[in-house]
Amino acid sequence: MFEIRIICDPEHTDDATDALREGFVTGPVRRYEARNGRARLYVTAALRTNVTELPER
Repeated sequence: MFEIRIICDPEHTDDATDALREGFVTGPVRRYEARNGRARLYVTAALRTNVTELPER
């Protein structure tokens, strides 16, 4: 399991989290505002092949 951080424009957060969910098993997304008005997203994720380490949803 690992942690992913994404910094993006607020209007792209849904696209970014949808793309992550296609490639990984993800836990809840934690969202914070960055200093420059962008969004910081933190996601706990696991590889789909590693089904023993699933983050809580």
